[in-house]
Amino acid sequence: MQKDAGPLRESQAEKIAAIREFAVGLTDEMNNLLIVISGRLKILLEQKTIDKDARESLDLISNCTNRLSVIVNRVLKFAMNMPHQLENLNINEVIENACTLLAYYKECPASIIIEKDLAKDIPAIKSDFNQLQEVFLDLFLSACQAMTAEDGRLIIKTSNFQNRYIEVRISDMGAKKKERMGFDLLICRKIINNYNGSMEIEKQDCGTTVIIKLPFV
Repeated sequence: MQKDAGPLRESQAEKIAAIREFAVGLTDEMNNLLIVISGRLKILLEQKTIDKDARESLDLISNCTNRLSVIVNRVLKFAMNMPHQLENLNINEVIENACTLLAYYKECPASIIIEKDLAKDIPAIKSDFNQLQEVFLDLFLSACQAMTAEDGRLIIKTSNFQNRYIEVRISDMGAKKKERMGFDLLICRKIINNYNGSMEIEKQDCGTTVIIKLPFV
């Protein structure tokens, strides 16, 4: 006799809702603490009497605090049902916008070379512009942070894959400082999966490539 799956689904839904509520509350409390820490750091850094070693230490703390704030907000986005507005998009335009924003982040210094090979007359995809732009921006930043600034190259390529998908390849080429952020990749994969796409990672001796496929409209 087949058991009714209804109560099990309801139990799982209740657990997910409880986890989401906990995550929202936790990130809210952490953000409040980070606001206080950031405010006090700003006051200290504005003082002209701080010696060089102390200033370098405070700068390091400030950078770590900013990074933690980004991670906390990403946890919040991951836990919540993110609202989205579906529309037909040219993926090249989304990438170009993300590249423009990239110039404002210190994690991507001007010495890192950005090479774009974007296919022309590429079919449209159905997605949310802001979410997709956030995915690309996060992946670009993650790639830049993984490379040394002296010889780093960020390579972005789009193509038509089997007349069914848009394929995007994001490669970091150059000496490595660290591996790409695992949690960033997890969130990006979740967003791509929401649009019936896929995200894979290929590692080579000279770099790492993230491969995204999204279906045509």
